[in-house]
Amino acid sequence: MSLILTSCGLIVSSICLVLLLNLTNPSSAGSFGVLLIFANIYLVTFLVWMVFLSFSRIVYDAVRIQNKTVLSEEKRVLHRKKLIYVVSVINFSPIFFISMNSIGQLNFLSVILFFAVEAVVIFYVLRRF
Repeated sequence: MSLILTSCGLIVSSICLVLLLNLTNPSSAGSFGVLLIFANIYLVTFLVWMVFLSFSRIVYDAVRIQNKTVLSEEKRVLHRKKLIYVVSVINFSPIFFISMNSIGQLNFLSVILFFAVEAVVIFYVLRRF
């Protein structure tokens, strides 16, 4: 059920993003329009990751059922929360790269530093929950 809802949300938000990018430009949309586009990009990438990781989890669960090991409902909910937190952290990367590129500050060092910070934050999220 969750995968179906996530997939439908992905389709709707992708259509909205395409419409926003085709019907507006930064000068006519203003600051709120640019914020709306960035938020929609974040939402689309979040949903892409969630669909991919939810589908991979379904495949992984199918393999585990063959091995006769099943997770409890509590562990499954905890895994879903971890998944949402990690995807939220990973999702910041397209917004960061678009923003850095728009001000002309995207270089190799900033990419390396960003991935180092991402790794630390993901490690912290995984250890915290």
